[in-house]
Amino acid sequence: MADKPLSLKELYNLARIVKVLVELEAEFVEDLDSWLPYDLISSCIDPLLEPYSLEDEPRGEFYIGVDLGKHVDYSVVAVVMHEGAKLKLVHLHRFPLKTPYANVIGYVKALCKNYHRVKAVYVDQTGVGE
Repeated sequence: MADKPLSLKELYNLARIVKVLVELEAEFVEDLDSWLPYDLISSCIDPLLEPYSLEDEPRGEFYIGVDLGKHVDYSVVAVVMHEGAKLKLVHLHRFPLKTPYANVIGYVKALCKNYHRVKAVYVDQTGVGE
């Protein structure tokens, strides 16, 4: 049997409770507005991860993700390796604030050269984090 939908009054009261927890009691309300639940993300963390450096020349099939920032948000480059049915994070680099985009692009070019089999580079298109 399906749960009965909440009424507007019940939703309003629930929203007030969440606001009190977050704003007044400084409690973290997990997954409130998240697309990926924290438990899912934390289950993907490998405590034994030894990431590759920029100079390494690993073998495998790689994908690169780039998120460009500037003054407030950092520019970040992540590399994942395709292993069977899984993607494994093998490299992560966060640039200092105000790093010129040309430096980030040069870094990505060096990764593509050294990592040999980069299948694709994906750049976040939601807008530059100025």
